[in-house]
Amino acid sequence: MLTVLTECMKPQRATALFTAFALCVIHAPGNLARAQTGSTEYPRQSDVIYGRKFGVALTMEVFTPAKPNGLGVVWVVSSSGKSSREQTLQPSFERRISPLLTHGYTIFAVIHGSSPAFQVPDFVDDATRSVRFIRHRASRFGID
Repeated sequence: MLTVLTECMKPQRATALFTAFALCVIHAPGNLARAQTGSTEYPRQSDVIYGRKFGVALTMEVFTPAKPNGLGVVWVVSSSGKSSREQTLQPSFERRISPLLTHGYTIFAVIHGSSPAFQVPDFVDDATRSVRFIRHRASRFGID
């Protein structure tokens, strides 16, 4: 069915449709996965939507420690104005958050809108929005 639809469209639209379809199938919101940091695995809640703007879902990844201490860390995933879920899948990212998870901190990896569509003031607004979302649902995430 997807092939039939894409043959009728311009190549750019077909690619966008296929990408959107693939993301919907692969990354279901609230999907629980496991993040492996070193020799330990931690539950990871993927694509938690903390807001929307201009038709774009703002998401975060939530890493839960084995023994939560009731505290959370907001980690803004950003590099040169770009922010994406793929950055949280890198071994270097998991090595950085591993000590925090080991000490019981719940990690909220916030993904903001990326440049060039969004600029630094927008990144700050996204981070602020994510903190409001986390504070409002603190009991759901097991933090104080």
